[in-house]
Amino acid sequence: MAQDFTPYQYEILEIMQTVASGLSLGGTLFIMITYKLVPSIRTYSMKLVLSLIFADFLFAVANIMSYFREYELSCNIEGFIRTFSVVSSAIWAATISYTSYLQTKRYDPTLPKKYPWLLAINIVISLLPTIG
Repeated sequence: MAQDFTPYQYEILEIMQTVASGLSLGGTLFIMITYKLVPSIRTYSMKLVLSLIFADFLFAVANIMSYFREYELSCNIEGFIRTFSVVSSAIWAATISYTSYLQTKRYDPTLPKKYPWLLAINIVISLLPTIG
C-alpha cells in the first residue's frame, strides 16, 4: 500500500537532495582540481576514474537544476543532462571494469582508441527520448 508524502516530508527530501548534490559537486570539483594541479596523478587509470567523476558531476548539476524548472526548455535540458549522466556513469563503470579485466589477463593496445566511441553511444542513447 503506497503512502503519499506530506508537504513537510517533500521539503525535507528536497533539502536532503540539495545537500547531497552540493556535497557531490564539492567532492567532484575537488578531485578535478587535484587532477589538474598534481601532475603525478595524471595516469591512464585516473583518466578513466575522472570520466566517471565527471558523470557524477553532471548528475549533481541536473539535481540542482530540478529546482529551476519554470520553462519547458529548462526541463528538457535537465532531462537530457540527467539521462546523459546516468548512461555515462554506467558506461564508464563498465569500461573501468573491462579495462581492469584486460589489465589482469592481457593488454589490448587498441583499447584507448575505442573510448571516444563511448561518448557517441552515450549521446545517441540520451537523445532517444527526445525523438517522437
